Amino acid sequence: SRFNSEPGTPFPTAAIGAHRSCAMLGSNQLREVSSDAPSKCGALANSIFCSVCIAPLMILMGLYLTGWNEKHTVCSMHAIDDGYAAVSEVECSRSATVNGLALFACPIEKEGLQLTDSWTGADQLASFMPVKYEGAGLRVEVSMFQCVERVNQRTETRTNNDGSKSTVTIEDYTYSKEYASSYVDSTKFRGPNSMQQCGTSNPQWPVGVPSTATVYAPVVKVGEYSLSKEYIEMIPLATPVAPTKIASHWKKVGMEYHSSQYEMNQQKHGVLALGEMKVMFYGNSWDPVTVLGHEKGKSISKWHAPAAWLCSGFSLGSLRTGALDKKVLFKTLHEENAVMTNLLRVVAFCLLWGAFFSLVAPLGVLADFMPFIGGCLSDMIDCAMCCAACAPATACFCVIAGVVWVVMRPLIGGPMLFITIAIIGFMGYMRSIRAPAGSEPLNKGNGQE
Repeated sequence: SRFNSEPGTPFPTAAIGAHRSCAMLGSNQLREVSSDAPSKCGALANSIFCSVCIAPLMILMGLYLTGWNEKHTVCSMHAIDDGYAAVSEVECSRSATVNGLALFACPIEKEGLQLTDSWTGADQLASFMPVKYEGAGLRVEVSMFQCVERVNQRTETRTNNDGSKSTVTIEDYTYSKEYASSYVDSTKFRGPNSMQQCGTSNPQWPVGVPSTATVYAPVVKVGEYSLSKEYIEMIPLATPVAPTKIASHWKKVGMEYHSSQYEMNQQKHGVLALGEMKVMFYGNSWDPVTVLGHEKGKSISKWHAPAAWLCSGFSLGSLRTGALDKKVLFKTLHEENAVMTNLLRVVAFCLLWGAFFSLVAPLGVLADFMPFIGGCLSDMIDCAMCCAACAPATACFCVIAGVVWVVMRPLIGGPMLFITIAIIGFMGYMRSIRAPAGSEPLNKGNGQE
């Protein structure tokens, strides 16, 4: 069962545990304490399973991700560099046929952009709320006024006198009435007396009402050039817009539209009732857009870079708001490629580091079996093993990345791989010549020169 200090308190609080005992924490909060220590044998079994089964898979995943990411980076750089050399800049003031990679910055033509049934997804929008709109696309965000439960959970780990550990889990439940973009099932609220806080259950999401709908015009022209579907869907729909016509039961409030048609009960004294619907519309900006793509017959699609050593099938295409020149655009493409590369490098390295730590993690769990000092000793071993696992993870990461760069770009990858191997060799050499503390050389005093 759940506990509550006082019926009707605005922020009820409870917690969970294997053995429940209540302690009052103020006038309206409770905490439940779990004093069961986790099974040491179970923890050891889990650690061995991770070391034997999970860690090797993580190592393979980390190595594969490292190699794939470096290869993808090199090929993307190659495609961007080839595109920079092959691109032709076109002006909007004159019609030109490039039949190759073209770059131009022109406004979106408004002609033929009225919302009709030919737009993909327009039928769903029309059945919900018919509107009149002109633009390259329309994004509709729908939300409903509902009661929302939030859970703030925190876990505290404590060391007992015998060295074992116990866990205390605390859950704080808070409730608020606000607009949510999807249905919130109030029957699954876990907090005590949640219905007293909300007043009633949330109504069901109305049938036929989408939570979010995005539609694009089938044909969009930028200057004299027609965009393919993939380019049309690149057009940002982030500018709040107001349709020229909308159903009568929707009332405009600023740039928002509200309807009380779906409320469970009518508003009282200006207070919103659960079920109140709110809609916002977002369209495209009419500022010029910069387009980079393959032009053929006044049609724009993605440009495919020439095949290179171990690189094939890489394409180049971009549509961005604002007028950008050639240097700025291609610099941005390189920067975006670098950001994604570094992000995946971090993920791959963390996979390798976690995998090598998992290989030796059972040592720390075994230390926990020692009486009195087991907990402290286990933490010390875990810390030492975590630091030690960084070395093989770094070595594997650098070797795989270096091999890829040596194969694909030797002038860059060669020095990187040489330095990595030199560091590993130096560490091995220093370890081999280090004499054990307190020992004497084997040939000392044997009378031989």
